[in-house]
Amino acid sequence: MRPLLGGLLFVAASASARDAEDSSLRIPLDQFRAEVKTLCALPLTSEMHPPEWHARRAWIEQFLAGELTRAGFEVVPAEKLSTLEKALLEEVGGTTDPLTGLRDRAKLATFRDTSRRRAVEQHGCDAFADAAIEYGTTSFMDAHAVWDHVDHNLGKSWGMYGWLGALTFHLTITAADGRVLYERWAGMHTLATWRNKRFEDLSDAEILANRAWNARAVLVALGEFTQPVGEDLVECLREQFRATRSKPSGVGRTVGSRYLRNWAVEDRLGIEGRGACEAARFAFVPPPADTEATEEDEPAHSVSRSGEATAEPPQPSGERGEPATENGS
Repeated sequence: MRPLLGGLLFVAASASARDAEDSSLRIPLDQFRAEVKTLCALPLTSEMHPPEWHARRAWIEQFLAGELTRAGFEVVPAEKLSTLEKALLEEVGGTTDPLTGLRDRAKLATFRDTSRRRAVEQHGCDAFADAAIEYGTTSFMDAHAVWDHVDHNLGKSWGMYGWLGALTFHLTITAADGRVLYERWAGMHTLATWRNKRFEDLSDAEILANRAWNARAVLVALGEFTQPVGEDLVECLREQFRATRSKPSGVGRTVGSRYLRNWAVEDRLGIEGRGACEAARFAFVPPPADTEATEEDEPAHSVSRSGEATAEPPQPSGERGEPATENGS
């Protein structure tokens, strides 16, 4: 479903407000650490299902679990929660109304409460890490689209401005008793980019396929829980730093490791560079082909984050953004 133009200013205002947040914690960090020892990762949900969605989802789920583990939590992986949800779904006979084929809100609420209660009983969850990929829009100017704590490079689109469709990684950590403890958004990528001297929609095969962007979004979404850049990434960061220079030959060889580690946290290109380095070293385990879920097995995909049930997840079609406009035209 294509967003209405009337919602553009609302989306932009919401993203700006989120960008201005200094902290995503709803309680003091010390209290969070005291309350949460075991984090159960819920299966990643998305408003778009590109080709190879299950493998791409598994990569993001595993990367998020790895970063949460590095942050000091005991993490129950999403695949275990997915197995629990599938078994419960078969037990209750689904969450749809047999007459309309739409999600039944009462059934859905009962399913979600029961699945989390069983997760606490079986896995000792202190809290749940609930991640979602959401579709929206962002404004851009020249080569930059800035939204949800990310400055995304669009290529050599100087002198252009307008609106583009975009994907955002939304992470919520909720206590077992339902309290929201943490919430943060991080831009993933726009759905169009500048190439061949014009803006072109990304192909379906390109959506969520860039692991550097996916890693960047997870790292940014983790906010206070993102771990410092280790010495093991310095050489990779040096190559990323050189690649951002207009004349990369020789540049970066004498840049100190402390500078590079700060660059990877504070600079927009550095954050993307860190995402590329973290993604490159990450040991991904592809999911077995015979255990991939179907959309019918994923009730959460048709649930908005406000808890409202919808018939189907929105599927953008046609143009993914407003036409770019050249400055001065």
